[in-house]
Amino acid sequence: MIESHPQATIGPSDVHSEEQGRRPRTPLGAIAIAIVLGIAVAALAAKYRQGSALLADANADLTQSRSESAQAKTSLDDANARLAGLQRQLDAAKVQQADLKSRLDSETTQRSDLQSRLDKAQAELRSQRASERIQMTESQARLDQAAAESAQLRTDLGQARSQAADLRSRLAKAESDLASRPAPAINLPVMPVEASFAKPFFSSAYTLRLRNLNPGPLTVAITVNGSNAPKARSAVIDGGATLAVGGLAAGQNVVVRSDDFAPLSLAVK
Repeated sequence: MIESHPQATIGPSDVHSEEQGRRPRTPLGAIAIAIVLGIAVAALAAKYRQGSALLADANADLTQSRSESAQAKTSLDDANARLAGLQRQLDAAKVQQADLKSRLDSETTQRSDLQSRLDKAQAELRSQRASERIQMTESQARLDQAAAESAQLRTDLGQARSQAADLRSRLAKAESDLASRPAPAINLPVMPVEASFAKPFFSSAYTLRLRNLNPGPLTVAITVNGSNAPKARSAVIDGGATLAVGGLAAGQNVVVRSDDFAPLSLAVK
């Protein structure tokens, strides 16, 4: 600030006293002094007005600076608050990132474990499929072999049946030939049986009844001739029991044989 000093005023009495003290000076010097003093006063007044204006400007600048400082402080506080909020958000983001990383690590571990299990299951499945293919190949081979053996067995069975039929035909022919031959010279006892034929009234088939006259069982072999294919059968007749042979037709010949006994030839009628 610019300090102002009061200026001394020169009155008429002072001038008079000065004039009395300075008699030798001329009035022109007094006028010059007055002019100098007026110029000095005017300069001082101008400087005072200039200083006041500068002081007002300085006060205005100071007020504006204080306002700007307050605004800057408010902005700084807001920036600090936003920075603190951002720091909290950053801390929360770091926590979330750590949690996500932990979850990701856990999921990666689980995925690796699942991949390991999947690889193991696939390997076991491939091994099982290979084993099943081997078993299927072996089963198919056994099936083909069984089919071939079955075909061979069917062929053998057909041949066996054919041979059996041929043997039955030969046996029947041999029995027929044997029955038609005359009795041997050795006299054998008569077979202890009682034979009879029976025919129902409304049927054309005859039934041969053989009754064992011995108290013990009797084993007999019965051959029926006179049909397309001779029929032969064996039976055991208990003591005193009767054996029935049905389905006979008139004109057929029935030959009954038993060991140690002479054969018995019966004509169906």
